[in-house]
Amino acid sequence: MTSTLERFADGAGSTIVFFDVICTQDDEVVMTMKTAFGFFSPEALKNQVGLRVKPGALEALSEPAPVALSYRSAELGGAPWLDQGRLQVLDRVNFWPGGGEAGLGRLVAEYDVTPEAWFFKAHFFQDPVQPGSLGLEAMQQAARALARLAGYVPVGGEYEFEPVALDQVFSWKFRGQVTPTNKRTRSEVEVLATHSDDRGVLVVFDGQFWVDDLCIYETRGMGVRVIRKAP
Repeated sequence: MTSTLERFADGAGSTIVFFDVICTQDDEVVMTMKTAFGFFSPEALKNQVGLRVKPGALEALSEPAPVALSYRSAELGGAPWLDQGRLQVLDRVNFWPGGGEAGLGRLVAEYDVTPEAWFFKAHFFQDPVQPGSLGLEAMQQAARALARLAGYVPVGGEYEFEPVALDQVFSWKFRGQVTPTNKRTRSEVEVLATHSDDRGVLVVFDGQFWVDDLCIYETRGMGVRVIRKAP
């Protein structure tokens, strides 16, 4: 992997750094990324403002859904699995089959934050924070649950979800963090489009990740793909 610091900006006690990243396996490029992140004062981290959302977005998370299930429900059990062991970051789902602007489905997944969670002990030393990658994973798991419930993907032991859909360009914006004092996270996803090809079925979605009543992550054009396992 090669990371190049392109520029940085200082202001109001914070520093923002911008990187170009190229990831390779052997001599093949497998991922490119433009990313930015910051270093903030303790005061700034305590007073999180989150991302801008549309009016009514918070209230819409709690609307009654025609389908409400627990993570352990039969409809979500079996292959392709929504998560892998300790990466489980959803407990309940609320599903609107014809929801979303495209009418292809909308789902809100909830996860109860516990101070004893394994990742708080590992990330960071004396500063427990849920890793940002688990926020992305939460939206991926929500999208997998939606794809299962909507019937967009085949079900059975011969299928599996890619960790993240390959060859699908997406953006991710974040402004906030999850700490042991928080109570709940919610991942809201809505389907933009579905595609089938010789690799499998691709579901493209937009997503938001909330901690308590604050939206802190947003992804645009992310994909979840189910494929047939290699023999």
